[in-house]
Amino acid sequence: MCNLCPNIFFQDYSLFPNIRLPLHNKLDRLTNLVKGGHNNFESLEDTFKDLACYAVMNLIEMELKNKIYDACVSVFELELDRDLVMVEMPRDPSLGDYSTNIAMRLTKILRQNPRLIAEKIVEFFPDTTIESL
Repeated sequence: MCNLCPNIFFQDYSLFPNIRLPLHNKLDRLTNLVKGGHNNFESLEDTFKDLACYAVMNLIEMELKNKIYDACVSVFELELDRDLVMVEMPRDPSLGDYSTNIAMRLTKILRQNPRLIAEKIVEFFPDTTIESL
C-alpha cells in the first residue's frame, strides 16, 4: 500500500463506472514502472495519463463541493458542515455529469421543500449551465 495515501479512493473515474480504483494501486504501478519494472497491462505513459485524469476529476469535484457549500451558506445563512455537501457522478450519463443531494439533506434543517431548496441554490449560479434539477 502507498504510504502517501493509504485510504484515498477515486469513484467512477475510469472507463468502467462501477469500478472503485484505489489511488495507491496507480501510485504503486507508477513506482514499479519508473524503477524499470514491467507491466503487461499498462505503460508508463498510460499510468501518467490516468493519474492526471484522476487529479483533474478530483479538482472538479472539490471545486463543485466548495461552490455548493458557499451557495448554501450564502443563500440560507447557515453554518454548515462541509462534509454535508456531496458530489457524485451519476451512473446514468443522461442524468448529467455531476449530481448532489444537498437539497434533500437540507430539507430537515430548513424545513422546506427540497425542490424549492434546489431552486434557491441554482439561483446562486447565474453564469453556470444547469440543465435540470
